[in-house]
Amino acid sequence: MSKLDTTSKTHVLFLDMQEVTDLWNVRMSVVEAEKHPLNPSLPLGDINEWDSRQAAPWEVRTVLYDEQEDIFKAWYGGIDVDYEVHYINGLPKPKKDYSMGYATSRDGVRWHKPNLGLFEFNGNKNNNMCHHSWGSVIKDLSEQDPQKRYKLVRKNRKRNELGKYSHVFLDYSADGIHWEQGPQLGVPGVPEWDGLAPDIIAFIRDEQDPDPQRRYKLVWQTKGESNKHGPRRVRVKHMAWSPDAIHWTACPTNPFFNPNDSTEIENHFLLIFPHRGWYIMLYEYGWYYPRNIARDVSIFENQEFRLNQENAYYWDYGQDIRLAVSRDGVNYTRINSHQQVITRGIPGAWDAGSLIITDKIPIKNNKMYLYYAGSGMEWGGWRSRRGSRVNRMGLATLDLDRFTCLEVCDGDSYGWAYTKPIEVCKPDEAQLVVNVSDTDPNRSWVEFDLLDVDTGDAVPGYALDDCARVDEDGISVVAHWKDGPTLSGIKVKNVRLRIRLYGRAKLYSFGFKSNKDSA
Repeated sequence: MSKLDTTSKTHVLFLDMQEVTDLWNVRMSVVEAEKHPLNPSLPLGDINEWDSRQAAPWEVRTVLYDEQEDIFKAWYGGIDVDYEVHYINGLPKPKKDYSMGYATSRDGVRWHKPNLGLFEFNGNKNNNMCHHSWGSVIKDLSEQDPQKRYKLVRKNRKRNELGKYSHVFLDYSADGIHWEQGPQLGVPGVPEWDGLAPDIIAFIRDEQDPDPQRRYKLVWQTKGESNKHGPRRVRVKHMAWSPDAIHWTACPTNPFFNPNDSTEIENHFLLIFPHRGWYIMLYEYGWYYPRNIARDVSIFENQEFRLNQENAYYWDYGQDIRLAVSRDGVNYTRINSHQQVITRGIPGAWDAGSLIITDKIPIKNNKMYLYYAGSGMEWGGWRSRRGSRVNRMGLATLDLDRFTCLEVCDGDSYGWAYTKPIEVCKPDEAQLVVNVSDTDPNRSWVEFDLLDVDTGDAVPGYALDDCARVDEDGISVVAHWKDGPTLSGIKVKNVRLRIRLYGRAKLYSFGFKSNKDSA
């Protein structure tokens, strides 16, 4: 944990709670993202189009906000209604495969599928397909070659003699639409990269890592032994890093994320968001559960009811999106793993069955856009069957930095929290800035006082009685005391922040800024 001080270097999110020493009648809660009322946001194609059954960021993983062009861009996976998935051992693999579509949106909600004219489907090229592959995209503003502005880490579409995908490539594009094959990628010393193509989970450029050899991060998955009921082998996550997105080094502690370490049975996909010194992960929390028919089968046919290839038909799979964090990008802690960031829809909803998060978080106007692939309860999981179910894209949003909050336990009375010591720097300029919501001038607000670390007493002029109530919502609200908004009256070297919350008020973060900074 970095040292806290009253400069802009300090911006505290309440995640692993290392900056907080004491809580009284206050708890930290994960914030549930708000689903958009126009979901599902990306429409399926017509019945005769290439994405008539699936149009969602699943195998193709990326939605981003392009600040330079002021537009959202999505690279998503699609299949048509004639596509068949074979999960029965010995059956031939399908002749068709997933393709990559490209769509744009001005508001992040209403999407346009441009007619790109690049790939033929059903006898014509009137579609928005931009690649025949799976993978993850970045827009690399650091790239000196404009023809390589966009980078795609993808599976080779071709399969080897065993029916498995072979090789992973880094492709380049000037516009994110027209792609040229780049180098074949590998991770030395990692068996699943030796002529094969593991599932690509996430691909990011990490500007906050101090090590330039770790500027690019890549996450993939393999299988490991499970410690719970359900499949005997489940997905585990591995990471590699690179200075140039070509030469990769495996993380020495792989697998770095494993469902055996928590209560979920399975997790397939996740995103990693480098932000304010944190690595924020939204991950799939998955569980298997027997269908109604399973009980009768186990009673009358005396089956051992462990999920496997033979009895997979009798099981369903549910999954939602939850939160984990890391301070070093390698060691992750799940945050309140019993609480969801994105919940499944109500029974009968289009996303009542399973949710899969994209690999990036677009941000526009201080709002975080969380895109996900969603399926209904009829989807059910991977059973021994042919065919596939409908899968579409949804949107849920959070205001900036509002992954978790401090709140009063009963949501009505009051409580308080104490921070670790904060070094006082440039007090004549320093202002306390807080991110708050659900305030009400008569019932729900937040107050602060500053305590001398040496004595434990309130600093004169900065006691609770001197603090103006923070009773107006905002992501960057400046706290005021009777002498004004700065800490100019503080003469001690180190203080603690005492936070008092009332009613339903929620505090998401706090930090400091200089009054000389532009608004």
